Amino acid sequence: MYPHPIEIPLLGHATSAHNFLVGSAVVVSIVLITLSARGLEGLRPGRTLAALAIVVLFAFAAGRAHFALIRPEAHLPLLRLDRSIHAGGAIVGIVVGAWLAARLLALPLGKLADACAPAAGIGIAIARLGCLAHGCCFGRTCALPWCFGWPAGTVVHEWHWRAGTIPQGAPLSPALHPLQIYFGLLGLAITVAALAAYRRKRYDGEVALLALTLFTGGSFLLEFLRVDYAERPYWGALPQLTWTALGLCAVALAALVRGRYAHRRRDRPRLGALPVEAPTAPGAS
Repeated sequence: MYPHPIEIPLLGHATSAHNFLVGSAVVVSIVLITLSARGLEGLRPGRTLAALAIVVLFAFAAGRAHFALIRPEAHLPLLRLDRSIHAGGAIVGIVVGAWLAARLLALPLGKLADACAPAAGIGIAIARLGCLAHGCCFGRTCALPWCFGWPAGTVVHEWHWRAGTIPQGAPLSPALHPLQIYFGLLGLAITVAALAAYRRKRYDGEVALLALTLFTGGSFLLEFLRVDYAERPYWGALPQLTWTALGLCAVALAALVRGRYAHRRRDRPRLGALPVEAPTAPGAS
């Protein structure tokens, strides 16, 4: 829960717990996607890795652009590696990057996307451990048994005493929703749902659309538990991130419904295609 850097002996320098865990999430996701793409979809590992390199670049750039657009006062360099990224923009970057990679590398987009879904949930869970370690993305005050306060020296504790909700010398912040853990559990639920959906997969891309619908829909609901800090940008009655999650969920759900409807129409037998028995000649046995 402390934002102090941790030593990575293999790299020879210090990095924050957040950056280490988010970087680990990316590496683990790439390895798992490459393996699942080969095992579940029969895609070549070399092409899958090349596609993922494009997807990661687009996800990072779009996620940073999303953050910069709603926080113009931050003056962030587009390609600087840090945690100033929003998931909504990253999702758009993933979709655009995957489409471009599939075109450039002659990969079936639906198969590539489906292979990403189970591993993406695990990556989300690991990345949210980074949020928990740093103290960002924390929730509102909470009286439920699993809610807890953060000790002095953490980002959360400092935010609360600066906001005037606790004195500076308080040992703990108020008990809060562990929003980072909620998001991590959502990621694991996506992995379970994606693996289960593979058993009933009817068309390429269905598993990915289901995973995206679950993630954006779950994120929309969880955003209501995020602390309402003063700098949080609003669009009308709701925060911008809430609108973003709702919009992405609506698009993903519409695509999922459209895909299932189109698949049923393709599988429905047409009257004109039914086999017609030849008439039997009189007296033929």
